[in-house]
Amino acid sequence: MNAVCFDNVSAKFKGFLLSDIDFKLPVGYICGIAGNNGAGKTSLLKLLMDRKMTYKGSICITDRHGIAFEVKENRETVLDNVGYVTDNHHYIKEFTIEANVDLFSPFYSCFDRTLFNEKMKQYNISPLKKVANLSKGECVQFQFAFAMAYNPSLYLFDEATAGMDIVYRKDFFRELRTLMIDRNVTVILTTHLQEELENDVDYICILENGRMVSFAENVI
Repeated sequence: MNAVCFDNVSAKFKGFLLSDIDFKLPVGYICGIAGNNGAGKTSLLKLLMDRKMTYKGSICITDRHGIAFEVKENRETVLDNVGYVTDNHHYIKEFTIEANVDLFSPFYSCFDRTLFNEKMKQYNISPLKKVANLSKGECVQFQFAFAMAYNPSLYLFDEATAGMDIVYRKDFFRELRTLMIDRNVTVILTTHLQEELENDVDYICILENGRMVSFAENVI
């Protein structure tokens, strides 16, 4: 069963063309998307997450119940089944973590506030801290905890590993692997450094100038 399936997908952005994206990622694996700045990595993720984005071709996602659906026709279902961690998050920086959770958690059908609080305690981050005052690592952990609380089938990390130290990086991927075993989830993460992926992911996708030049299983 495929977690994500891009079938001959193309899309136009302002001054940029993403074209001929075609790959299938099985459920329960980590895929790393690598490419230089401007290669199209974030644009590819926006096709999944941005309601306003249109595209040619087909993008299908498998939800937490094992049912596949087309993205462009089921935007609300996408948001309920995809956890998105990015620098350009939608949380309100002037609000505390707790206030953000109060505001956004009702949009998700199965948000588990107890689980979220447990993860924040594990990360040693106070829910009374303002989002604007979080370090980059704390911001990643907050978004990760929020996503885990609504049990998505697919996680997207946009440059979330950039600048991680070795110890934190090992802990991050260890937690991902545990989550994948416990919940049978799938992960896509982007980076501009391919060497960052070689020891940690199952599949590697390479983008150049808006085109996919390779997609292959990573032999570690």
